[in-house]
Amino acid sequence: MRIVQAGHFQLRKYGKGQVSTELKLFNGFVRLKHNVQIFSERDTAAYEAPFGWRDLGRGKANRRLVETCENFQPQLLMLGHCDIIRNKTLAEIRRRLPDLRIAYRNVDPLFRETNAARIKARAPYVDHVFLTTAGEAAKALGDDPAKISYMPNPVDASVEVFNNSQKAAGDFDRDLFFAGRVNPDLPRFDLLRRLTGELANELRFDTFGFDGAPTVWGLDYDRALEGSKMALNLNRQEGDWLYSSARVGQLMGNGILSFIHRSGGLELFFQDKAVFFDSPDELLEKIRHYHDHDDERRQLASAGHTYVHAEMSSERVAQFVIDRTFGNPEGNDYSWSAS
Repeated sequence: MRIVQAGHFQLRKYGKGQVSTELKLFNGFVRLKHNVQIFSERDTAAYEAPFGWRDLGRGKANRRLVETCENFQPQLLMLGHCDIIRNKTLAEIRRRLPDLRIAYRNVDPLFRETNAARIKARAPYVDHVFLTTAGEAAKALGDDPAKISYMPNPVDASVEVFNNSQKAAGDFDRDLFFAGRVNPDLPRFDLLRRLTGELANELRFDTFGFDGAPTVWGLDYDRALEGSKMALNLNRQEGDWLYSSARVGQLMGNGILSFIHRSGGLELFFQDKAVFFDSPDELLEKIRHYHDHDDERRQLASAGHTYVHAEMSSERVAQFVIDRTFGNPEGNDYSWSAS
């Protein structure tokens, strides 16, 4: 089928944004043998604006999306967050292409009120909404709960290329890894402060983006992943059902033993494939245990690596998007489909 995929393709990161969900879904659609035309809304707005001032190009970007769909005649329009694209633009595209199906995916957390409002405003204009949070809070954001589906963060074999579960403990640059912006008002700030203090003399722990350390992107991020034995999958806020940042796929997909807060319910998928904790004390105890018991670390990390590449690959997630948007009988047994 012909697909127009509209979103933020990070063209102006110039090679530093290859882990994005947008690009993984693009890979999945292409591997499923669909013809995909990408439309980068932010870049189009900048290209079309006087002096490259993106805000002045918003109207033109909307018109260009209409033009792209009319020229390409897609069966599916796949939207990312696409804040520049107006709902009236989607209505106009549907008027011109009445058989078109429109899917919208949003990977940001629902505890951000602005994001929940964004989803609620978009839902009436699309055929299906895909969120990386499940449960009643997610269903309540649609004009029809039946058109809201949970999707996991996809893992891509061309992006998550390492398998650190196959490495011995001495083969790593660091024993424990965290990457992400950490503001002092976030719960994970205090947790990281405690962990760095208590583990400083026990293992090699690098935190990129915390306490003055620079963040890492692109190839530098890949190298940090490749050199890490274990990692923390810490969200800005814990507890939303089945929610995790895309970090979880990047860690487990590279065979890195991942520590995940239990409150989000991801044990539903990753029991015996990752390490779950409720409290800082439990987390410290388990970090020390798996640091000292490398065979157990490798076994869990290997199970996680195998599972996410088999069950949550970009191809399977892309096919799930197609199946739900078109109302196809699901020939695949998606482990998350009832969530």
